[in-house]
Amino acid sequence: MLVFISLMIDYTDAKADDGSEIVKFSDNDVETIVKKQLSIPIDEPVTKAQMEQLKTFKNKDSSIEITSFEGLEYGTNLTYFSVFDSQITDFSFLHHFPDLEVLSIQRQNFDVVTLPDLDYFSKLLAVDFSRTNSNNILADKIGMSDTISEVNISYNSGITDISKFADMDALSVCNVQFCGIVHF
Repeated sequence: MLVFISLMIDYTDAKADDGSEIVKFSDNDVETIVKKQLSIPIDEPVTKAQMEQLKTFKNKDSSIEITSFEGLEYGTNLTYFSVFDSQITDFSFLHHFPDLEVLSIQRQNFDVVTLPDLDYFSKLLAVDFSRTNSNNILADKIGMSDTISEVNISYNSGITDISKFADMDALSVCNVQFCGIVHF
């Protein structure tokens, strides 16, 4: 008895990624910001290879309400991330950017538990979490870093203890204005 076995092999996943694959963004505003940073015409798509050139993602425009950062994870060489007044509460995606030097999340509520531990970012020099309605969990995450030299956690009345900052040898500037700290 002769048996034939037929195998169907899908080679589409086996091809090498040459960077020409188009990045899909869930939020049009994020795509627009990326295209502006990379000088890509608004009517052209963004590729993975182009995303690797992205060093800065910055939004200070309060009229832009970002609802998703999907697609930004391909910007693996990002060193500067700044977002102002977005609708995002989960910042766990930041682990895609191990080379961050500046991290700024301002004027928004977010779940600080979703923020990666800041000691993960071995090049992180400055953080700004002003007006984020944060608590001592954020202060503890900041206090884990050996590299941060500038901290702004102003206008966070839920932060009452920054004792872990005492062990931050690199820390030279710390703004805690209008926090709930009563003892220094």
